[in-house]
Amino acid sequence: MKIRSHYGSAALCVAAFLAFPLGATAQDTSPTNSETAEEPAPAPAPVPAAVPAPVPAPVVPEVFPIPDIVSTADTSRAFLKSVAEALESGAKLGTGLPEITGKIDARSDSKDSLLRSRPTLSGLRDAEAAWTEINKTLDTFKDRISKRVMELEESLNQIENLDGRWRATLKGLESSEAGETPPELLTRVQIIITDLKTTRSRVISERRRLLSVQERVAEQEKRSADAMEQIHKARETAVTEFFVRMGQPLWKVNVLEDVRSGLANDVPATFVAQRNALARYLGENSGLLLAHGALALFLVLALNAIARHIKGWVSVDPELEKPCFVFDFPYSTAIILAVF
Repeated sequence: MKIRSHYGSAALCVAAFLAFPLGATAQDTSPTNSETAEEPAPAPAPVPAAVPAPVPAPVVPEVFPIPDIVSTADTSRAFLKSVAEALESGAKLGTGLPEITGKIDARSDSKDSLLRSRPTLSGLRDAEAAWTEINKTLDTFKDRISKRVMELEESLNQIENLDGRWRATLKGLESSEAGETPPELLTRVQIIITDLKTTRSRVISERRRLLSVQERVAEQEKRSADAMEQIHKARETAVTEFFVRMGQPLWKVNVLEDVRSGLANDVPATFVAQRNALARYLGENSGLLLAHGALALFLVLALNAIARHIKGWVSVDPELEKPCFVFDFPYSTAIILAVF
């Protein structure tokens, strides 16, 4: 009985030992509600606040040393004088633009009349050469203005730099104790500041004028470019239609009849037009023609009178015959002298 009870206790212990890991394993492997639920999304990382850019410290103009004020003032005055001379010499820059604009207007009119007809290749070539010359003139004009504007910008920067330094120098002199700065020195600095202000205004005005001229040059360049493009297209069309017959062949009878009828109508009309033009010219210049006629008559009489005396000189000195032969033709000589 004891042995049986021992075997029973051992069996119960083994069974309990085997059952415990299985249950624990089953309990561990069975899904729970918390594991089957979706995990929450991670919270977004906070955006760091923008760091404001550091504000640059204001540039303090450098003050001229007191011992160098006189010499520096002379240098500044010489610089302002050179700027003023450059302004005077460049004042006429850009005044030739109206003349160029007038040439472009005239070329545009001739170009339009040329393109309305059936232009020849030689006519288009001449027109293209004329517009090419205008383009070269505009390019030279634009380059000169651009160069001058850059020079004015450089002068303006130098003037503003000097103005800041002289104003800072004046402020330092005025803040010094009474009696330390001679009044003549203050006056010299104030005069330099006034001259800088005046020259700066002149430079700004000249720059504004040249920028306006530069804009007008750009407009004329656009007109020239458009005209060149039209001429190029017309030239391409003329080359394409070079072998296209422009009229009826000469061997057709009706062509000769058209020529005869055209001549019959054109010759009288041309004669009448020339007669009317001559009459109009005589009517408009009647006074001038009378003056020429009176002068010619006076020269004829004068040459005839001189010729009578010349003959006696020639008989004495035969070498005078060649230079005096004009007196043998008084009417022709008088007409030539009266006309010219």
